[in-house]
Amino acid sequence: MAITDPQFNIRSFLEVLDRNSVESLQEHGNAVDFLERLDLHIRELIDGAGVIKPPIAGVLLMNSHASFRAAVHLTLTGQLPSVFMALRGALESAMYANLIVVDPKSQDIWLDRHKSLETRNRCKNEFTAKACFRALADAQHKDFSNGVRDQYEAAIDFGAHPNSKSIMNSVRLSQLEGGDHALELAYVHGWRSTELKQCVVACAEIGTSIAFIGLICLPNHPHLKALNDRVLAFQDALPELIRLLGLRLAVAEEPASDRVASS
Repeated sequence: MAITDPQFNIRSFLEVLDRNSVESLQEHGNAVDFLERLDLHIRELIDGAGVIKPPIAGVLLMNSHASFRAAVHLTLTGQLPSVFMALRGALESAMYANLIVVDPKSQDIWLDRHKSLETRNRCKNEFTAKACFRALADAQHKDFSNGVRDQYEAAIDFGAHPNSKSIMNSVRLSQLEGGDHALELAYVHGWRSTELKQCVVACAEIGTSIAFIGLICLPNHPHLKALNDRVLAFQDALPELIRLLGLRLAVAEEPASDRVASS
């Protein structure tokens, strides 16, 4: 359908998304059940986030959960490159929360960001990806931090930034007589597509990391061990989720940032 076609208006587009979402829920029920259970676990963590010091860390965990839910919605509607924009934002919010817990004075730096050019630059220098990964390593372990870094970089590769890996998978270029090109871009991927299933897995993987980071921010939670065991169970169940979706695990020799489920 041409972009200028009257049937490609916003209302018609939203109707297509709604239909795709319903079909995805019906056809990938087991996978959605996994995400539902993971979402409930994250919500239970957030329910106790009011005890986190400094308090802005708890707010950022809530924002991380909101972005995670946006990613799930985008996945089930088939708007796939945008999924990774939301997932990267979810990871960043969770990592910001952890950085503030590790270094409480950074809360004021974050809050004061918009007061002046000086405070903006100070915040940009404080809340870098490198600083976030270092804080994760300090709070937990370097291996965990490296795993989150791999997910963060993969999110960028697969759509958080407009790069060739993400965009060209949804594009068809045809050269026309005279040298111009006909451009086609898939705005929506159907529920049967391998790409949509891969995004379900990405939501599950990054959602699990968000749950782990939430636990790291709550070291004194009275049920910490039980909650941690539950997140470990989600992590252990990821290969089965991939099989349920009819995908296969990528070979271990591939770069960590490219380890995604494939058809």
